[in-house]
Amino acid sequence: MPPTPRARARLLARSGRAQPGLFAPLVLAQAAEIEALPLEAFLTDPTKLAKGLTALHRALGTDAITVFGAANLQAAGVVDAAVEATARLASTAPGEPVLVAALRGPATVADQTATGVPADPAEAAAVLEEVGAAILAGLKRFLEAGVNLVVVVEDAVPTPGALDAWRSAVTPLVNVSRFHQAAPVMVVRDATTDALAGVPPSVGLCGPEGTAIAGPANRVRGLTLPAEPKEWVAPPAGTPLTVTAGVVPESYGFAEVLEACRRVLDGLTS
Repeated sequence: MPPTPRARARLLARSGRAQPGLFAPLVLAQAAEIEALPLEAFLTDPTKLAKGLTALHRALGTDAITVFGAANLQAAGVVDAAVEATARLASTAPGEPVLVAALRGPATVADQTATGVPADPAEAAAVLEEVGAAILAGLKRFLEAGVNLVVVVEDAVPTPGALDAWRSAVTPLVNVSRFHQAAPVMVVRDATTDALAGVPPSVGLCGPEGTAIAGPANRVRGLTLPAEPKEWVAPPAGTPLTVTAGVVPESYGFAEVLEACRRVLDGLTS
């Protein structure tokens, strides 16, 4: 009997490999459509959230359930409901799907504040340390509830002056994920080869097709699909992990995402 997606995620965390590879598009909001609820009401109701995500996963046929993809970890109602739903899905979801938490990274969160990431290295360190600590506190809750895959989404890698401070903020996220036997990976939207060279070697990377990803032999080297479902294609053979460039927006309806997932899955089995 082939290993479950969750077992393959554990292997991915240990070795950077998974066979067959995990197809884990970051899809969440479309489950509200299945439950016929406004998104905010859906995201704050743990019972509806767990039920809707299970139905979405069953319909899409992917390897993963995205339990969290909100931009703001301080949105207490959303986070609390998502953590509770994660705990339920960890013990009840049929087929042991991978449970994914997608978080915006320290640089992206800092850039969305009034100050952004300062150019001065000392000031950048203070800002990124504070932001990283808040992200870490939220991440720990999801890991303790049973998340198996952590996807950190950054719009871009910081400038050289803030790079060391950024690495210091990212490293605890990676370490606590590994402690809980979850696979930590990063998506950098502006993913040039030079930018990816600044990412800590301890974290996996999902880059666009054709982008060279350096690092140790056990580093996850995954593929990032575009945000638009109509552009999804099956990954090359041997790709250990395929995700999307952030959580698919609610503007893409369930039917469109379903068609895209079927196209990818058909390509994987052909």
